[in-house]
Amino acid sequence: MKVAISLVLLFLSQNIYADDTNRCPFAENENDAVIIGWITDYRTTSQFNDDSEWIQTIVGNFRPVAEIIGSKISETTGAAIKNDQKFWPITDPSYSVKLLQVKSFWDRLGIDHCVYYGKIENTNLKKWTLLSSKPIDIFHKPSADEISLFDEFNTNCKNQEGDYDGNNPPCTKGLLLTVSDIDENDNPEYWATEPYTWDTGLTVYELRNNILQPILRVCVGCSD
Repeated sequence: MKVAISLVLLFLSQNIYADDTNRCPFAENENDAVIIGWITDYRTTSQFNDDSEWIQTIVGNFRPVAEIIGSKISETTGAAIKNDQKFWPITDPSYSVKLLQVKSFWDRLGIDHCVYYGKIENTNLKKWTLLSSKPIDIFHKPSADEISLFDEFNTNCKNQEGDYDGNNPPCTKGLLLTVSDIDENDNPEYWATEPYTWDTGLTVYELRNNILQPILRVCVGCSD
């Protein structure tokens, strides 16, 4: 139903769009932000272009999800990523990997927006591995106590749609990926996956008075 509605909207609005090739330019990282990205699946997204042509875009396995400026965590457009840029696994910054085939496209599904993505060829990196554009040591792997606290808080699960050979989809819970204390206020941030019906997003919680409160929710693939 979502796809059908989106296609109708595309047909109605296609004449007002300009050429997609100039709509999503790349930018310099002027504010010196640390870009956070993660490893996800390759995916194919399809939509109409301005010439009413049905086109497919293969989105790479690296997606920018957040940025850190000083002690502030926020969502990122991803426009500052570039070819051959180095990224470091945030819980093991002893080595880096190279970002390749950096591209962008104008996504018209949902709210129109630019999508920036790339490719990481290191097959040793697991899905949902978080990477940073600078080697920083403010993250650590979750301890047993931190995992236990997160699991106590994270009691809900989500039925995620997909190809399950006619079986009911499994009920998926969020997975704690890493913990940080960026602003050094003794209220650590818990970085975790958050399942949605058609995709998986990233949610950052801050531990306040022994309660995890969300401070950032991002689902970069929910629209494509």
